[in-house]
Amino acid sequence: MTATLSLPGVEVEQLALLPEIPRVLPEPERPGDNDGGLRPLYYCLRTALSYDDLNCANQYAGPLGLRRLHNLMRYVDAVRAAGGPSALLVGEAAGYRGCAVTGIPFTSRAVLQRALGRWSLFGPGFDASDDLGAPSGETSATVVWRTLVEWFDRPPLLWNVFPFHPHVAGDPQTNRAPATSEIDSGQLFLFFLWEAFGSLPAIAVGKTAERVLTARPWAYTSVTAVRHPAHGGARRCAHQLREWAAGTGRIRPAERGILR
Repeated sequence: MTATLSLPGVEVEQLALLPEIPRVLPEPERPGDNDGGLRPLYYCLRTALSYDDLNCANQYAGPLGLRRLHNLMRYVDAVRAAGGPSALLVGEAAGYRGCAVTGIPFTSRAVLQRALGRWSLFGPGFDASDDLGAPSGETSATVVWRTLVEWFDRPPLLWNVFPFHPHVAGDPQTNRAPATSEIDSGQLFLFFLWEAFGSLPAIAVGKTAERVLTARPWAYTSVTAVRHPAHGGARRCAHQLREWAAGTGRIRPAERGILR
């Protein structure tokens, strides 16, 4: 049995009228809409129902979930402040060592705890408190962020085709592949990103993301598939991300000319 996700009593056309997500921490003032056009996305992440005691958890629900959502919002703010996303980088689902703890895709608590030295990410201003979860590293998080910081001129917008945490029944400290119905439910969240940011180059991390993104080519200026860093794919993934940055001209200025 797979978990089902729903938005109680909400129609898509009503989402623009939704209330703002309350923020429990101070934030820099920004022009325009408080949520940068992403209020529907944040609301749906916050209110989606999942059967946490079965095999899927909504990491954005409850008191801890609100703090994880604030991490995600701050991350998106930082991407915008850095000049906007260089690409949409999409994985499969939230992992129990990464996004399920921090609220940010491809980001473990170990990564969140320290400043990366670029783009105002991460460290001070982000919530990496002990009660969110263990500060253990995650291969995907380490490989992706190390490569992005070293090679990309601007940060990509990180996401998952299924934004919640699917796990083995009764054991939330595991990951499982999302079911077809769960992947289908993730299309709504990708649509919200498309509405807010328009068509971006897309980088699909792994086969599941590749299938989803290539099925909607109109939504992206291009779709590039890279190896998932887990299960022995770390070196290949990093190399393909560097190739993408060099080949698209989105490489960090200090690294120009290194890759040919």
